[in-house]
Order: sequence, then C-alpha cells, then structure tokens
Amino acid sequence: PRSTLFPYTTLFRSHTSAERQAAYDFLRNRSFSREQVTDALGVGTAKRCVEHPFVFVSVDGSSLSLTDTKRSKGFGNIGSTAQGGRGLKVITGFALEPNGTPIGVLDQQWWSRRSGKKRHDHHHRSIADKETNHWLECSCECQRRLRQQAPDTRICFLFDRESDRRHTLEDLRGSGQMYIVRSAFDRRLYGDGKRYLLKTLRESSPSHGYVLEVPGGPNRTARRAHMLVRTARMTLRLRDPRTKKAEPFEVTVVEAREEGTVPPGEKPIEWRLLTNLEVTSAADADYVIASYALRWSIE
Repeated sequence: PRSTLFPYTTLFRSHTSAERQAAYDFLRNRSFSREQVTDALGVGTAKRCVEHPFVFVSVDGSSLSLTDTKRSKGFGNIGSTAQGGRGLKVITGFALEPNGTPIGVLDQQWWSRRSGKKRHDHHHRSIADKETNHWLECSCECQRRLRQQAPDTRICFLFDRESDRRHTLEDLRGSGQMYIVRSAFDRRLYGDGKRYLLKTLRESSPSHGYVLEVPGGPNRTARRAHMLVRTARMTLRLRDPRTKKAEPFEVTVVEAREEGTVPPGEKPIEWRLLTNLEVTSAADADYVIASYALRWSIE
C-alpha cells in the first residue's frame, strides 16, 4: 500500500486549501529538522527489512527544479549551466525485497550546488569536497539504519554508471556488503603492461546467450535482441590522481551484449556489471543481470 511505502503520502496528497496549509505548516515547523524527518522515514523502511535475509538497495541521483527567479532561496544550479536551472540535488537509497517488491526509502541526501561553473580540479580535491561524498553518505546511512533495525539483513547495492568511481568502488569493498555496479569506463587492468577490461573481456568466449524482447521507442527499433553473456574475474587498476598510486581491485565482470541483431545506425544493447557476487555458472550470471534489472524501480 502507498501509505506503507511512504508514511507522509496522505499528508501531502491534499485536496483542500486547509490540507495544503497543514502540509506547509508541517514543513515549516521548527520543532524538528529535515534530518529527523529523513531518519524517521529511513528507520521505518529499515524495520520492514527485518524479515528478509538481504535486500536490494538501489541508489540513484536526481534534481528537483524549483522557482527561484531572484536567486534568494538558497538553491543551487542544476542541469545545464547555460540553461540556468535552479533547485536542489538529491540522492536516494531505495530498498527492495529480494523479488523486487519496493519496501521504501532508506535514505536521502539533499544538497545545493555552490557554484554554477564547471570545475576542472576534481583530481586535486579531497573526497569531502566532491559530490561523490553524498553517494558515500547515502550508502553509509543505509547501512547504519539496517545495522540498528535489522542487524541480520544484508544489502546488495545496485549502482548505475554514475557510481563507477574509484571512491565508490573502494567504499563498497570496505563495507562488506554485496554490490552490482554498471561499468562506465574501459578501465586498465592491474599488473604489467597496458591491458584493458573491454578488450580482455571480448577475447573470451561467451558462456551462453538469451533472447531479449526490445520494445520500440525513440531511436530504438522493436526487435528480439540476441544477447551474449561473458563473465570474467579481473583485477582493475584504481589509480589515485593525487598520490599517483595505483591499487588492485578484484571484481567479477558480467557482460550482456547484443550481437547479430543490431539495426543499422543503432548501438547494441549492453550492460557491463561489476560485482562481488559469486559467479561460477550461467545461472549465477543470469542472476546478476536479473538483479540489476530491478534497479529501474527507483526511476
């Protein structure tokens, strides 16, 4: 039920001016903070996770566009700098049952961007001065609430390509939780010589294939896509630009890529997933792919 997933839904689904005023009064109440509201929401979700041995937690970022023509409300820039959009940034941790049924919001991190100018000094800034820190905070708070409310429930994090960052990967490894991250970069492998993930993976033979029904859409032709699956255990090279040091990062790569059915002028459908789940069979690989497909619900 909607009221179970989102405890404040009935408050904000106002139908009269009095109900709308009550919602505004609630939000303006100085007796509690935004952090307390977020924590109450996350704790409620964590309590509902207790019956499961593990839950998927899909983490994703978004923007909230808000009117601020006088630039006096403390909002920051969002979207394209040239468009001058104003609002807030948010990252949400959304908990799902092992079968994909939504449980609720486990955490949210809100912030306002301090500058509208694109910065090019990210290699020299500390993690505390990067937006990546908000992703780490969301992950940390999700784990904290589950430790307190459902200590026997583990997490399998689902991260999209925006999270394929050195700091995020290292944080996931240190957390001891399960994870599936969609790869965004053709990363260099650790060791002698310049070997890269993509070329090394494609040199291996597919373990199996399956057919994916693709609906038509903008710039996409409806078809029955022939997907080939490859898996490999690799050691990525995670380099710190500040210290120039490179560290090994062992991970299993599962790729599902369309081959032989790509329409002219279109790109193949493909996912390259980095995971610490055990993959020793075709069924294991299929489970990783199917698990990542649950991430869509956060959209």
